[in-house]
Amino acid sequence: MQDKSIKFLHIGLWIIVVSLNFSFLIFRSKTPSIEVYIYQSIKTLLEISCFYVFYALIAPIIVKQKKRQKFIFVSLISFVVAVSTYSSVMAVNNIVLFNAKSFVIGRMSIVTASYYVFFYMLMGGLFRMAVQGFTHEKEKALLAKQNVESEMSLLRHQINPHFLFNTLNNIDQLIQVSQNKASGAVIKLSDILRYMLYDSSSDMVSLDKELSYISNYIELQRLRYPAEFINFIIKNDNSIQLISPMLLIPFIENAFKHGKRNTDSPGININLTIQDKILHLKVVNASSEDKATTGLQGKGIGLKNVQRRLELMYPDKYELLFQNSNKKYIVDFKLNLT
Repeated sequence: MQDKSIKFLHIGLWIIVVSLNFSFLIFRSKTPSIEVYIYQSIKTLLEISCFYVFYALIAPIIVKQKKRQKFIFVSLISFVVAVSTYSSVMAVNNIVLFNAKSFVIGRMSIVTASYYVFFYMLMGGLFRMAVQGFTHEKEKALLAKQNVESEMSLLRHQINPHFLFNTLNNIDQLIQVSQNKASGAVIKLSDILRYMLYDSSSDMVSLDKELSYISNYIELQRLRYPAEFINFIIKNDNSIQLISPMLLIPFIENAFKHGKRNTDSPGININLTIQDKILHLKVVNASSEDKATTGLQGKGIGLKNVQRRLELMYPDKYELLFQNSNKKYIVDFKLNLT
């Protein structure tokens, strides 16, 4: 709990207590004397002192150290000292202000003092533990949020070098085939790196930027494959949406990394549709596996990381299915962008 909030709680508490204390005087007597107001003021100050003795000195012992024996010992000593002080001060006030006899008020002042001291010390302890508990919960929530943000940042940085490594290998192979094509690939790569360096560090980016990044990536891959090998279709309803950066590329990259090249065209089908704030990505690539499975293709970190990111960023807002059958590996992904 923030310091300002705690201060307002304390101020609000004592405004209520003081108002109730002096309201009772008005109900008991229409015209309380000045002595009565002085008596009530001193009594209220003693009650506030009892509250803060327990709030500031005693309650932290059990809250922080959790030592029961020490807590009980200190509480009893404080209670006896507080009752003695409270009863003595109130007895003196009765004698000075109202000319009461000390032997008459002595026994009654101790009983009254015990009641008020116990009540306000108990209230101080409960108030302290409530504030401490609320503060602890907020700190836990803040820590959890920071852990999620740190994990998200780590996952993104794990994806970026993985993608860059594969792309540089592709360009290296392309240089041996055509320098002009390699030059075009470098330009595409510079656009991709610009996105990775300046946009992917944000929690969210515009969907248009993400789609442009994917298009650049696929165009870069087209330089290595026959024109008809890659079938890429985007249908976008042009709605303005935000998405976590580099969330879709692992699914597409996975098709190029693990897909079978020696197959009939198209060897890779990528269909991306955005309609009514629902993103649907379906990636199909030729596979050398004959056995039907529903697990992750390959052992790379890309798909595992994106699944973890989805759990953190879009819980209960996505559907992700993997299927390997009839020599086709299929990734079917749906995401609610709202």
